[in-house]
Amino acid sequence: MNFLFKTYLVSFAFFTFANYGGYMPISLILILLISFLFFFQLLVTKKIFVTKFDFADIILFSFLIISTISYFTSSHIDLNFNHLISHFSVFIFFYLIVKIYLFNLPKKILFTTISSYLDIIFYTIVLTTLVDYVLFGFGINLADYLPLETRNIVFGESWGVRARGFFVEPTDLALALNIYGPLNIGFNLIQKQKIKFYIGIFFYISLLILTRSTSGFFEILSSLFIIIFYISLQKKGFKISIKYSFFKKAFIFIFIIIVCYLIFKDSLSLAILEFTRKFDFINSNFNTGDVRVEFWVDAVDIIKSFNIHELLIGSGTGYTSLNVKTFNWYLTLFIENGLIGIILIILFFILKIYKCFKIKNKIKYFYFIAIFSIFLHLFSQVGYFYPYVWFPFAMLDLFYSRFNDNLIKI
Repeated sequence: MNFLFKTYLVSFAFFTFANYGGYMPISLILILLISFLFFFQLLVTKKIFVTKFDFADIILFSFLIISTISYFTSSHIDLNFNHLISHFSVFIFFYLIVKIYLFNLPKKILFTTISSYLDIIFYTIVLTTLVDYVLFGFGINLADYLPLETRNIVFGESWGVRARGFFVEPTDLALALNIYGPLNIGFNLIQKQKIKFYIGIFFYISLLILTRSTSGFFEILSSLFIIIFYISLQKKGFKISIKYSFFKKAFIFIFIIIVCYLIFKDSLSLAILEFTRKFDFINSNFNTGDVRVEFWVDAVDIIKSFNIHELLIGSGTGYTSLNVKTFNWYLTLFIENGLIGIILIILFFILKIYKCFKIKNKIKYFYFIAIFSIFLHLFSQVGYFYPYVWFPFAMLDLFYSRFNDNLIKI
């Protein structure tokens, strides 16, 4: 089963590869198989460990109930039933089953095992992104040879293309980097793996630059700002002391930045241009792809027309799939599942973010970056159904509980 789970982790970087009909990615097939093996193990050994449900889990299950009620009590007939199935599939399989698997890992090698999992995910993303980017630079588009129908159109030309790997679009790749880049760097830092630590930083920054994702940069910068603010509040008599080693590391960092700039000068110029253009909401149009604000306005207009029933539990799960685009998962939740639905999901995120800072280890800061990036990302995307989005949440509960009194045996 260990090999099968590692294959599942590798599939994170191949979400658009052989994604049959756009709703059956390889990752879902693999986690369904893992779930079956878990059930078989339970029948044979009658022993498996699971974590007690915390309040955040109860909130998530409550949302599934609201999602179901919203679907079956909706006055609309044009609802996409696949959306309701997606809610259950994502939260149960990508989150709960994965968390149960992690809680059954051997205690003695827990940290090194998770670290190896993060290596697998991060460097699979790095490798696939570089292969796709380099081949496209030489005029070879992998989408012409591989089943990548669910991947969006190319953004850019030749070496000026926005890196996207096998993800749907560059923004999704940026999110994956903001999740697994910091986590990989954090685990290497704690294990004092200096070479892997600096290699991870190099690939993380380089590929994030190549995505030219405004939301990607905003996520990491916002996360770092909050961490710095949090640390400053925790220290009494806050002082700033600078040692020689700091200047040495700063020099190395600046040198790497200069080298990266020289190598990726054209891409950086395009990134800066695109970054500033995305703030020009007045000139947003469908040709440039900067249409999110227009969709947000349309979504808000729909919400304004709600009656009391719709305001509370929405128009019905699956309504937006066939009627309106939002480019914002929280607006999608508001339209489909009402105030109750969106409050439950936001509360889930708040509880998980709070739990990040309760971990008694510096790894909490890297977990925070990963989870806060997801939270911010979903303000401009609706990709809650990606498997790589939920893996950090499952790992968070694992390290928070530390295999102590939060286990029950069934």
